[in-house]
Amino acid sequence: MLRITTQSENGTTRFILEGRLMGEWVHELERCWLAVNPTQVQIELKDVGFIDEHGQALLARMAAAGATLIATDLQMNAIVEEILAPLLPE
Repeated sequence: MLRITTQSENGTTRFILEGRLMGEWVHELERCWLAVNPTQVQIELKDVGFIDEHGQALLARMAAAGATLIATDLQMNAIVEEILAPLLPE
């Protein structure tokens, strides 16, 4: 299960994720993301315990489109660094 809390302020939308980003929840997050301006999005991985490969791929697409990924613990920080590594200039 995944909880997606949406906050909007000053033209920026923040999705706060809690739970497991996998399976049908990946599609739900994508649907939420596509419903807003995809370049003014922040994804806060607040209490995420697991992200499957489809979830990681979605987060990579979101970051490539301009979304900001925010990790709140060491495990998620490592995953975010792994997702963002191919997007960073060498």
